[in-house]
Amino acid sequence: MFKGIQAPMLGCAVLSGLVFGTYGYLLQVQLQPHQREPNLLQTYIAGLGSGVVSSFITTPSETVKIRQQITVHTKPPSAWQIAQQIYREKGTRGLFRGYTPTAIRESGYGVYFLTYEAITRYFRTPRQSGGGADAPLLTVPWYGVLIAGGIAGPMSWIFTFPSDVVKTRMQALPVEPAISHSSSSSSISTAKPPRLASSKALFSSASGGQTVDTMVASVMNGTTVRGASQSVSVFRELNTWETVVDCYRREGPRIFWAGLTPTLIRAVPVNIVTFGAFEVAVSLLTNGK
Repeated sequence: MFKGIQAPMLGCAVLSGLVFGTYGYLLQVQLQPHQREPNLLQTYIAGLGSGVVSSFITTPSETVKIRQQITVHTKPPSAWQIAQQIYREKGTRGLFRGYTPTAIRESGYGVYFLTYEAITRYFRTPRQSGGGADAPLLTVPWYGVLIAGGIAGPMSWIFTFPSDVVKTRMQALPVEPAISHSSSSSSISTAKPPRLASSKALFSSASGGQTVDTMVASVMNGTTVRGASQSVSVFRELNTWETVVDCYRREGPRIFWAGLTPTLIRAVPVNIVTFGAFEVAVSLLTNGK
């Protein structure tokens, strides 16, 4: 159940710090001299920018996680071993497989921070500053933070979930069988690519414990895979648009929303905790001012 957890755990702290740090920096850059706080458009732009920047860490982390999860082996390799294997076979380009849909998904931080900021502003109440300044300080009650966080997470996923589906498909099985070679004859025939689940089942049963990537690499390199069926397919990678078209052609528009419900359910408590912890940390670092 926890297969592939190493890669996201290693990058979680770095990613969160990068997202919130970049978000704060981009807010400051946009502020005009007369502004006391950013407007909602500036909030959206800062959130979108922080998401695009964070995708440089998210993409290789997600690639390693997904490859580790689909590996068929009695002793699953570590995240580091998977990363090394991908780098040896594909180089840096392999680790950043699916960057475009990942960046589109991470741009959902624009909606994420926009929603949070809009809701917390609704709940803000004035509190007179201890320094005797005429202008009151605006504070958000704890329940406003929790409500805003609980809504912001699901909202961002609703706008970007299709790109997450495309990203996962590209990183899980990023190839399409284009030509089939029969071991019993020299004829070559065109073959349609199987569905994702069928592909994994085919390779799992034929590999005798080899990983999907090993099987694919063997076929692409022109080597013979022992224990495989008589027909062996030559594979090619699909780019982002080809993956979108392929998913739509095979499974229709509903595939781009498959798995949305559990994702939205998970997003509520996760983001309540995220923003709650963030506001507590900010309060402690600023001594509650």
